[in-house]
Amino acid sequence: MSAFIGRKEELASLKGLWSKKSASLVIIKGRRRIGKSRLAEEFGKDQKFYTFAGLPPTPHTTAASQRDIFAKQLKKQLWYFIEEDNWWSLLEVLSEQTKHGKVVILFDEISWIGSKDPDF
Repeated sequence: MSAFIGRKEELASLKGLWSKKSASLVIIKGRRRIGKSRLAEEFGKDQKFYTFAGLPPTPHTTAASQRDIFAKQLKKQLWYFIEEDNWWSLLEVLSEQTKHGKVVILFDEISWIGSKDPDF
């Protein structure tokens, strides 16, 4: 990964939230290709960090394919065998595996993840 340049204020804000005793939800939004994911990755590099990315929307992308890729990413990062086929169960697995200590979870392209599934 190339050197991370700039974004000192944003990193300081994230570090301030990290120092709190309670959980935080941070939404980073903006135009495509400006470094939102890279900012999250840079912040998470020294933390317990999990990242999940949705499949790009295509005519062949389905709710099931989004759940399947999420389950594969979950298995790869948590070393947890998953046979779940619904969002509730998948997110419950993530919750159980991350409830002790601090953790950074990045849902990259979250709008893609839930785009085909109203249950998401």
